[in-house]
Amino acid sequence: MLVIKKHKKAKKSRLYINTFRVIGTVILLYIAYKYFYSDLRFKDLIQSSTSLFERSSILPLLAILILMPINWLFESMKWQETMKPQLKLSIKEAYIAVFQGISFGIITPARVGEYGGRILYLNPEHRLSGIVSTFVCSLYQNIINILMASIFIIFTNLEFVQEYNKGLIVGCGFFLCVFVSIIILGLPKIISYVSRFPFFQKKVKNINELPQQLKRINNSNVFTYSLLRYIVYCFQYLLIFEIFHISLSPQETFLAIGIIYGIQTILPLTPLLQIGLRGSIAVFVLSSIPDEKNMVILASYSLWLINLLIPSMIGGILMLLKSSDKRQD
Repeated sequence: MLVIKKHKKAKKSRLYINTFRVIGTVILLYIAYKYFYSDLRFKDLIQSSTSLFERSSILPLLAILILMPINWLFESMKWQETMKPQLKLSIKEAYIAVFQGISFGIITPARVGEYGGRILYLNPEHRLSGIVSTFVCSLYQNIINILMASIFIIFTNLEFVQEYNKGLIVGCGFFLCVFVSIIILGLPKIISYVSRFPFFQKKVKNINELPQQLKRINNSNVFTYSLLRYIVYCFQYLLIFEIFHISLSPQETFLAIGIIYGIQTILPLTPLLQIGLRGSIAVFVLSSIPDEKNMVILASYSLWLINLLIPSMIGGILMLLKSSDKRQD
């Protein structure tokens, strides 16, 4: 009798998850369609630009497209590394989970939907571990983004920086990096303390296992994968600037990219809303080249399309296929 009840409960839970996958994918497709087709400015920019269709742009564009899955491969390896003390995931499993996370993250503030998207791939007993691992991955990536932006600000002579107190900006950046590093290092103790309360012991299963998982994570590997993701992203930006003939030297381009990426990191908005600000941020940082405003915006939009929208579509398809397989079972 108990076995039958457990089977019914598992079947019901699986139905809810599959329904969630399908609804989430449909919402994602609808929002993406609605957003792009209602954004007349974006359509006008696309129609007015021929840069993507020039022969000289084919190789850089192909390189950007190839770097996209490499970018997310490093994120998958990072998540695999943080999950390793608790669960051995193949790189394929981690890759699929990350793409599912992108699908949900793209429509939620600060991409918190990534947590739900990734743990849908895990069994219930490992989902709490998956949430913590995703959180750790995000913290490491934020440290890299903010640290590099702070370093770049020290060396940049871009016009927009001259209007502000460079020392204050850099100081705040380094303070944030130290603060986030303390959170990462102190997370096992924080969770150990919280797990003592009866409320959490009853409501959160396996919470006592989390501190050991966090202590056994290879932090140097996670940091390295985060840095590699950052380098890939910078090269993608460098290539997209080349495609749209934005007149900056490679050094100025890297400095600008680091600052743009750092500002984007601290914006707690959905990626779908961020796209409207990404162009504005890029124009703000690159205010020294006002004649190329449209190209800067279009370059930023194009990179967003390649790095987030396309992977989110892939993640949505993977979720639909997975829910279809479950129904057949």
